[in-house]
Amino acid sequence: MNTKFVLAAAALLLSIRTTMPHSAVQPRGAASAPKGGERAAPVALAAKPAPPVAAAPLITFADPDGQELVLEELSARTAIHGMLSLTELELRFRNPQARRIEGRFTCTLPPDAAISRFAKEINGALMEGEVVERLRANQVYEQFLHQMRDPALLEQDQGNRFSARIFPIDPNAPVRLLVSYTQLLPMRGGVRTYALPLRGLPKINKLTFRGFVTPVPGEETAGKLTTTTAEVTRFDERDWTPDRDLVMTWQATADAPRARILRAGDFYVAAFRPPVAQSKVAAPHAWLFYVDTSASSAESAPHRIRALEQLLGALPPNDSVRLVAFDQELAPLANGTAADLAPRVGDLLRNRLFLGGTDLSALFRDLARNASASRNIVVASDLVATLGETESHQLTSAIAALPRDARVHALILGAREEASLARTLTAGRGRIVRVPFTATLDTNAREAARLLQAPLGASFDASDPAAEWLYPTHFDDVADGDEILVLGKSRVGSEPQVSVASERANGAQRLDATFGPLLEREAYRAYLDYLAAREASEPSDAVRRALATEQVRISTEQRVVIPRTTMLVLESEWDYQRFGLDRRALAAILAIDAGGIGRIDHRDPLPPGRPMPVAKTTAASRVVPQSAVSVENAPPPNVQSESIAVTEGVPGGVEGGVEGGVEGGVVGGVAGGVVGGVIDARNEARDAVAVQAAAPVLQPAEAPRERAAVDVPHPVPEPPAPPPPPRVAERQRRDRDPGASRDGSDWTKDAAPPRSRIDELEAQLKNDPRNRELYNQLGETLAALREWPSLRRLALRWQPYDPENPQVYELLGMADEHDGNANEAARAYASLIELAPAKPELLQRAGLLLVRVGRASIAEAPLRRALELRPDRANGYRSLALLLWQDNRIEEAARLLESATTKEFPNWYGNVHRVLREELGYVYRAWQAKDPSRRDEIADRAREHDVDLARRDALRITLAWETDANDVDLHVVEPAGTEVYYSNPRSAAGLELYEDITQGLGPEVIRTSRVQHGVYHVGVRYFAAGPMGISRGIVIIQRGDDKVDIEPFRLAEGGGEIRYVAAVKVQ
Repeated sequence: MNTKFVLAAAALLLSIRTTMPHSAVQPRGAASAPKGGERAAPVALAAKPAPPVAAAPLITFADPDGQELVLEELSARTAIHGMLSLTELELRFRNPQARRIEGRFTCTLPPDAAISRFAKEINGALMEGEVVERLRANQVYEQFLHQMRDPALLEQDQGNRFSARIFPIDPNAPVRLLVSYTQLLPMRGGVRTYALPLRGLPKINKLTFRGFVTPVPGEETAGKLTTTTAEVTRFDERDWTPDRDLVMTWQATADAPRARILRAGDFYVAAFRPPVAQSKVAAPHAWLFYVDTSASSAESAPHRIRALEQLLGALPPNDSVRLVAFDQELAPLANGTAADLAPRVGDLLRNRLFLGGTDLSALFRDLARNASASRNIVVASDLVATLGETESHQLTSAIAALPRDARVHALILGAREEASLARTLTAGRGRIVRVPFTATLDTNAREAARLLQAPLGASFDASDPAAEWLYPTHFDDVADGDEILVLGKSRVGSEPQVSVASERANGAQRLDATFGPLLEREAYRAYLDYLAAREASEPSDAVRRALATEQVRISTEQRVVIPRTTMLVLESEWDYQRFGLDRRALAAILAIDAGGIGRIDHRDPLPPGRPMPVAKTTAASRVVPQSAVSVENAPPPNVQSESIAVTEGVPGGVEGGVEGGVEGGVVGGVAGGVVGGVIDARNEARDAVAVQAAAPVLQPAEAPRERAAVDVPHPVPEPPAPPPPPRVAERQRRDRDPGASRDGSDWTKDAAPPRSRIDELEAQLKNDPRNRELYNQLGETLAALREWPSLRRLALRWQPYDPENPQVYELLGMADEHDGNANEAARAYASLIELAPAKPELLQRAGLLLVRVGRASIAEAPLRRALELRPDRANGYRSLALLLWQDNRIEEAARLLESATTKEFPNWYGNVHRVLREELGYVYRAWQAKDPSRRDEIADRAREHDVDLARRDALRITLAWETDANDVDLHVVEPAGTEVYYSNPRSAAGLELYEDITQGLGPEVIRTSRVQHGVYHVGVRYFAAGPMGISRGIVIIQRGDDKVDIEPFRLAEGGGEIRYVAAVKVQ
């Protein structure tokens, strides 16, 4: 019989046993009685109302411009057995717009939770995602995007935040997703807690929650059920805007064992609650707070400020406090007593502004200089590094330089965090204190102050001589009643012999098929954590690479997503075979059913498909021989991609003789729509891309330079039958007339909007203060009128409402740049890095904007990260090489571009090797000018890379943009009035367009070897948006060999007018 709880407007606490953990204070109240015979947890209601403004939701779904989709249904299910838990979130969103879009889904999971399932409904059924190496998954996703097919991709964005790309979502159409994650629930203060964060979500038409709790021996639930019965907690609501979270707690009985082992096969989890003597070491009365003021902290900034005000107010009033802000730089804020600074901290942070990236390596160096046993240091941050040294081994090394007696705490404000780095920072020297942004925020903050002053807990080591591996083996800050969880794998034929503090857990409880698979999954996740910890502390590059390879192998086999892998959903089972993606992972998919945990097994092979007909070989196509594969550029061992077989000699070089390879697909895509296809020998623009490209390596001068061949397809005896024909791509066709030219174009007048337009838009914003489109229009209007102070005020007004919109920070940076405040402009532009640390196009844009304001030292990190993420994209090499050249690191720039000329790129880049060779020519000439003694050597290198050093541009204009599968065009009008663009690619005066790139990203180049006196007008047009929204791009204007201008632009809609970018005056 079902039990439904009716909730009042206060915070909700579903409690199996209402007992508070020591790490947070939660409200208690009277419990309601269950209706009927099904046993359910009582509901306790808190009297304190929720804050008027909710924190940022932990689940969002929007289009690429940030416009939210409608959340129609959310069904949450969790199955719990002791410390083991699996949660499923089934979501149904609807696209409210009248156009097809790509959706962007984000979710912030609890600390240390791991994604184990991602599925999307396709043709009325859930299609399960597969764990795939990150680069390979992105390449396959983009192949489908170009074909207007049905892919979805979920990956770890930063810390405990995950993001997904969903395509396509048709106008007014729903999309159904299923995401599941596993999480260990250790006891804290004798209480085990499960929380499902809901507060801050938009209105939900239908919400259901089912919690299935199966207690382990010695744990009580409200109904005192046996260990073989699941207690079910139900909660249903309609048309509800969540203003609270769902929380379940339960505790151990007085006679519960202090040590236990749960086992599944050779894997086990050992739980210990060791007795801990109370420490009497008092905390010092001097405090140094490092407060993260990077752009990621702008999200829920009012809650962040409120938490710090309450925390400082709860410290002893006469304690001395020093406040230091940090982001990409450190900035002292104030010194004083806790009582003095508590009411001031809000204004100090608001005046500082939440902007910029996060340079943790600089923070740790400063922390090492200031750390001592006589001072408490508190780092208030999510500890996600985006600038400076960002690799785990680099940060671990920086932390190792802290004094041994330093007292350092990590204060996590809100939901986001990098849990592993927080543990490393506080290990043996402090504690992690979390302040969730719930309805009890004030209480949580005051409790955090108490925990920061409390003596540290005990430290323990775990061991098991019969284990193949054990993790973790060391625990710090353990309080009485806390539970230590150790996972391991016993040697074959051995029993676990785990001990902690001379206490050994005897007798393992073997789990049945209900929760055994969940334990196995958690054990593999612990093993991945163990490998990651080893990698972070390993000094050898070779060993770190081997550990990284092993992590990818375990992740893909056991369906546990890590930062190096993603969950990829394709349209059909045949599509997985086409791309050589194994659907027979060793681990089955875990799902929740009425009995607890069920399995969905995909290890059974698919029925054989119908063989494809073999066509005759044509003279215009060839298959790359296996001997042509570059060993240096191959994927690492055990992660080598497995391409599908390519039919030799298909008509026209593509399957079925259809241009683009798939009927209705995007012209210019990979042949046959398959990564690793037929190569057209008639030009240098290759039609295929390696499924997994190696990370870029700067080659030494003496290294041999050969074009790296595409990944060789492996033969398949019986290729599967092709999937159903994809949707016809919605593409606009150009009316091309090569003989036509446009003279006297109106757009070259660069007419500014009337000033009355400002008042019109302000009035509309007053009536609709959360309308992104109005903010966009007003921002562009103010920029066009050069109203820089007003533009800055608008951006700062916009940020609290839309803290993750790149447009906010671009407008703010533009205003600061034109007002002469380069430092604040750099913080604004670097905010793009903070918003998208895993999006290479936005990283490249941020880097070039930073170069524009003279911050090459900051720009290098995002540009290198972009290239590391996508070494298969030509613009990554071009952008980083431009920075190195402009920073006078010319030889390094040359080596980078030389390596790029040896790579293969997708054919939608056009003849990008021509562009790369010509840009390499600029660098070679600069190198010869800088070091004439090496002139002959450089000339030899130029010949080796087919670079003509005598070829020069009097004017060269290059366009690149950040959105894929769409079309942005470059337009240039020369002084005589002739316009060069896709329909008129060459003027009589010699101004020429190389190629019209219609499939996203660019580059497009217009250049001339001789210039006319007068003004060249440069413009861009968003010809076809495809599924994308706002397109941002960069125009590089080069005059001669040394003058370079970087001009950013933003385009809101496809098919619009030409946007004026710049005027180039020739005297």
